[in-house]
Amino acid sequence: LYPYATQNALGEWAFQGEVGYNFKRNTLLGGKYGTKVKLNASHIRGIDRKPLAGVTDVMGTEGYKTSFFKMGNETYYQDINLSVEKKLTKDFKFNLMYMNQRYNQFVIEGHGNTFTSNIFIAEGKWNISKKVALRGEAQYLTTSGDQGDWAYGLLELSVLPGFMFTVSDMYNANVPNADGTATSAQHFYNIGGCYTYKAHRLQVAYGKTRAGFNCSGGVCRYVPASKGFTVSYNFNF
Repeated sequence: LYPYATQNALGEWAFQGEVGYNFKRNTLLGGKYGTKVKLNASHIRGIDRKPLAGVTDVMGTEGYKTSFFKMGNETYYQDINLSVEKKLTKDFKFNLMYMNQRYNQFVIEGHGNTFTSNIFIAEGKWNISKKVALRGEAQYLTTSGDQGDWAYGLLELSVLPGFMFTVSDMYNANVPNADGTATSAQHFYNIGGCYTYKAHRLQVAYGKTRAGFNCSGGVCRYVPASKGFTVSYNFNF
């Protein structure tokens, strides 16, 4: 819900690091199939900018000056997350994650302020047979900022070699109405399926999409709320 996009006009410092550990099989924490644990952290903050006298609305270093490698005091984005990947049987495995996220909405979106979110994620995958697999996912985001808490659930059925069917729902109790005068509880549901054959991929879905930022391929853009059918076709050269 709160992705980060590089702030070209402001300049930034960015740090990211990850450490992982595999608990071996047939140990107390590894169990029969072993256990993987990862700790990941990222931090993005501004640089120390000194606006040039008489210059306004100019992007980049033509509008300010700064000392080489000097950091600013404002944090743009930060997250720290811990994930656990565990295989219980030869046909079932799960992933658990906890993330603490700090999001500067004013810098990234142009409104609001900085708030912190705590996100809990559970995912499981069951290989029913060699050709059929069922994946389930549940997420809960809690925050005192923006629109408050969100809950999300998804079921995904894949049938080899090319079919996939999904159903999902995202819920929030404080979604602003279109006129901005009030908020209401809303479900953002989606039902869809896709078929892949060699280089071709056809996807059909029906559902309701929340207004907000959507990031794909490193490009983030604001999308309005919508409801209806979507059809997409992709061909990989």
